[in-house]
Amino acid sequence: MELSVYDNKCVRITERNGMIFEGIADVCPAEYGLHEFGREEESVSLGRYQIFAGDIRAVELLDGACCCPFYGSEYVPEQVRELYRDLKHVWCAETCAPRMREAWSPDNPTLGQCSITSFLVQDLFGGTVYGVPLKEGGFHCWNKVGDYEFDLTSEQFGDEELDYDSSVEQTRETHFADADKKARYELLGKRLAAYRADADHSHF
Repeated sequence: MELSVYDNKCVRITERNGMIFEGIADVCPAEYGLHEFGREEESVSLGRYQIFAGDIRAVELLDGACCCPFYGSEYVPEQVRELYRDLKHVWCAETCAPRMREAWSPDNPTLGQCSITSFLVQDLFGGTVYGVPLKEGGFHCWNKVGDYEFDLTSEQFGDEELDYDSSVEQTRETHFADADKKARYELLGKRLAAYRADADHSHF
């Protein structure tokens, strides 16, 4: 498989074992694979994952915006987009807010995941969690880290535009007074750690 045509393009890679990865492809020559991993063949670096040509079943070109279609994705460091791609494998009905759980599906994985995801982001990158007031009450949480503002779970609102300028700071003390929410936050963290450990073992 000729990988060089995908260099610096947004792709979806399907491995022979069925695992799927999306991101901006950094194609590495066979010499790099031999030097770094003892495997002399072309490979693609997607964030923290190194995927070798021999392990790839299919490569699909994507519109750049489709790789990480969350609010602020075009400006954030790659580590944030990498986290988003990993969370797509981790969000589930059990981590969704109970009132939204019946509507949750793999096709809308960010539904009901905002606060626990935002505080997990804060664990990993620091910064501040903010909340957009919602018409039906409560807040939709998102993150500001340094100069970067982003909302990993904005997709659940579709084409609806949120008024991020009206946001107010959120605290984990307030949110985690809800025992169920704290349990879902802890479950999300455990699922992310397990997924990343398995992916590291498979690709390095």
